[in-house]
Amino acid sequence: MEQPVYRRSANGRNFYRILSGTAFTEVQLIGSRSIVHDVVAATYPERVLIADMVAMTDGHFLPCTPAEFDEAMGRSGGSDLFRPADNR
Repeated sequence: MEQPVYRRSANGRNFYRILSGTAFTEVQLIGSRSIVHDVVAATYPERVLIADMVAMTDGHFLPCTPAEFDEAMGRSGGSDLFRPADNR
């Protein structure tokens, strides 16, 4: 698999940049704000989620372009961007 791989949720409110089989970045769109999660898969279910995103299992995940991901990432204009603390 060539990295990164880009996906979005079927509802269009979540965008994913899959960096490897164990890491991805998620952008959640909530109103006019963006929340960014950097996820490192530490458990088996998280790794299965990444595999499902790559395979686009059950129609929950759809392909998207790097430009769509970048647009979602920058949608908040930077000042409203919230990155939760790393809880590892």
